[in-house]
Amino acid sequence: MGASERNEWSRVAWKVTIAGVLNSRRLVFVDECGTHVSLAPIYGYSPKGKRVRLKVPRNRGKNTTLLASMSTEGMGPCLAVEGSTTAEVFEAYLEYFLAPELKEGQVVVMDNLAAHYVGHMPLVSYESPGATILDPDLRRRMQEGAEQEARTMLEAQVQQVGKSGGEVAGVHARLGRPDAEIVGVADELGAGLIVLGSRGVGPLRRALMGSVSDSVVRHAHCPVLVVRE
Repeated sequence: MGASERNEWSRVAWKVTIAGVLNSRRLVFVDECGTHVSLAPIYGYSPKGKRVRLKVPRNRGKNTTLLASMSTEGMGPCLAVEGSTTAEVFEAYLEYFLAPELKEGQVVVMDNLAAHYVGHMPLVSYESPGATILDPDLRRRMQEGAEQEARTMLEAQVQQVGKSGGEVAGVHARLGRPDAEIVGVADELGAGLIVLGSRGVGPLRRALMGSVSDSVVRHAHCPVLVVRE
């Protein structure tokens, strides 16, 4: 299954603006996860005609949250707390666990979780010598880089169409889920037909990752023509 928040434009932007410049050995990723004691399987086995009986804790208490870091060297400093991640908890993790273990030249990467901010400012006050904590606003800068890259590619395609005797009425570059953005632009323009290419992915990959063309066909408010590549 693919994460619902997976954003292909951001992935491309990361490859262009960050991964292509920084040595991966310098990157330290920080994230959180939570669990509780009442987690239990939702399926079970029993003899035919017999009811499946399982036990699930009734009083599970608070969630347990794990804050951890990871790099090419493996797992880094971890902190387990009772309850959810707050700005105070995250600040303590940075100051007392992560920062003392950072090496010169390492770059800490985190998402834009609200707990990573104090007011509107990211928590960047606790840094070991030589290490850098990336502003969670990096996402915006990555998107800008991805949009510029997309426009460059589109302009090249427009020139190719022009050389073939064709004419392009307009160019639109959007960031987000490809299927949703295509349907959205088509609605804004009042398009009478959407023409898409299809990579012809296999049935397993289509089931796991989905298909942009399939989604557009299901959600578009105008006819869709899918051309097999």
